[in-house]
Amino acid sequence: MRASWFPPMLLTLCLAVPASSLAQDGQEPTISVQWQDEPIREALLALAAVGDRSIVLGPGITGTVTATVEDQPWDVVLRTVADSHGLVVVESTPGVLRVVPAQVGRVREDAEAIVTRAYRIRYTPAEEMEATLAPLLSDRGSISVAASTNTVVISDVSRVHATIAQLLR
Repeated sequence: MRASWFPPMLLTLCLAVPASSLAQDGQEPTISVQWQDEPIREALLALAAVGDRSIVLGPGITGTVTATVEDQPWDVVLRTVADSHGLVVVESTPGVLRVVPAQVGRVREDAEAIVTRAYRIRYTPAEEMEATLAPLLSDRGSISVAASTNTVVISDVSRVHATIAQLLR
């Protein structure tokens, strides 16, 4: 049975997302919102709803959010709010977000399998992209360049691949 509970802030946030904010090139919708001592759990639930994602909040997520956001992608706001409270957001399966304290996220990431994937780069030399992508890697990640095919090859955990794939689209 699906719950039909919507906090008042969620309704306000959803109304703040104009239809014109949906970019036509696949970018996430942008939002504008103002929070004053909003419970972080409510804020995270609202942001996931705006992004049409399911969200699982780990135990011990407490605190409040005070922020003013103007015309920013919802997922950037979500990760920024989480980061400011020492939390990490992991998309464990497509469309399902998991929010946990950063130390828990790091422990689980250390046990996660390393995946290797090649990304063909268009319009920019792969060598230049290597410098841009390297800071996104986890401590266990690596990056190399195949100049002949203008491809970067990245070995890292799935969270990093999701971030890089979104950046390169």
